[in-house]
Amino acid sequence: MMKLKGLEKRLKGLLFEALSPFKGKRRQPSLIDISRVRRVLVVRGDERLGNLLMLTPFFALLRSSFPRAEVWALVGDKFSSLLEGNPHIKGFITWGRNPLGLVRFLVRVMGKRFDLAFDCSHQDSLSFNNGLFTFLSLAPYRIGFRRRRPNPFLNVEIPPPPGKVHQIEAYFTLLSPFGNQVNSNGMEVSLTKEEVERAKGMLKSLGVDPSSFLVGIHPGGRRDKRWDLSKFASLAQGIKERYGFPLLIFWGPGERDIWRSNQELFSPWAIFSPELKLREFASLLSLCRIFISGDCGPMHLASALGIPTLSVFLVDNFWRYAPQGPHHRVVYRKGGPEVEDLLVEFHHLLRELQG
Repeated sequence: MMKLKGLEKRLKGLLFEALSPFKGKRRQPSLIDISRVRRVLVVRGDERLGNLLMLTPFFALLRSSFPRAEVWALVGDKFSSLLEGNPHIKGFITWGRNPLGLVRFLVRVMGKRFDLAFDCSHQDSLSFNNGLFTFLSLAPYRIGFRRRRPNPFLNVEIPPPPGKVHQIEAYFTLLSPFGNQVNSNGMEVSLTKEEVERAKGMLKSLGVDPSSFLVGIHPGGRRDKRWDLSKFASLAQGIKERYGFPLLIFWGPGERDIWRSNQELFSPWAIFSPELKLREFASLLSLCRIFISGDCGPMHLASALGIPTLSVFLVDNFWRYAPQGPHHRVVYRKGGPEVEDLLVEFHHLLRELQG
C-alpha cells in the first residue's frame, strides 16, 4: 500500500511538471468585483478530520468578505457530515474514490457556475487533486497559495504568510486581497438538540450521569503522534484517584481491536464508549467537560464543540495545529512528556474552569 501511494505521488508530481508550461494567464485579485460574486467554492478534498474542521473559520470569514455569495465546500466524503448545519455554507460536494460516481461528481461541480474557487491545500505542499478540482470548477478566478513549484491549475496565487502562523490564520491569508480584517478563528460543528439528547441517553446506559463532570480521553491517533498507551492509562488512574471524575475512553475507526486488547489497562478507572458513527461520536464528545488526547482529529472536534482540551504533542508543531482560544492547554516535551506533566496541566486547567 505504501509503495502504491509513493508511486501515485511521483506520478502526480510528473503531471504537475508536464502541465506547468500550459498554465493560463495569471489574473489580479484586484479585478474581482465583490458585489458580483454569487458563488464561491472552497476545495479541500482529503480525508483528514482536522483539516476539514480548520476550514470552518475560513467559511465564516468568506461569508463576511462576499456577503452576497453562496459558499460551497468540496471535501472528502469520510467526515463531510460534520458540515451539516454549518451556518456559513450553502452546501457541500463530496469527493469519493468511487469511479462510478465520478461523472455525477464532475457534472455537479461544473454545473454550479462558480465565480471564485479557493484551493485550500497546505501552504507548504501541492495537492494535485485539490488543484484539479479547483480547475474543474471552471471558476474565472482560481485562488491558492504561491509556492516554489508553479501550480498550473491556479490563476491567482497569494504569497503564504511568513513565520510561525497557525493553520487557520494561514487560510485567512487567501482572503487578504479583499481587505476583510475581521478574523474569527473558532472552529464550528453544529449538533441538533435531538442528537445531544440521544447522547445523554447513551451516557445513562453506560451508567454515567450526563450532568456529571465527565472527562473524555482519546488515546489514539496517527502512529507518529500517539502517546504511549500505558501512560494514558496511568493518567486515567491519576485523575480518577485524585478527583473521582467519571472517565470515558473514546476510540476511532480501525482502533477497536487495539483498545479491546488493552481494555484491562483502563477498566479499573474508566469506561469505554461503544462503537459510534461520526455524528454520534461528536454528540457524546459534546457532553465532556474536559477532553484529553494527542494531536488528532478528535482534538480538533472537541475544540470545535467548545470543549476545553488538554493535548499531548510529540512533534514541535503545536504552534500550527493546537486548539486556539481560552481553556486549551498543550503539553510538549522533546521525547514525549511524562504522566505527571499532564496531571499538573490538568489541575491548572480545572482550576481555570472553576474560577
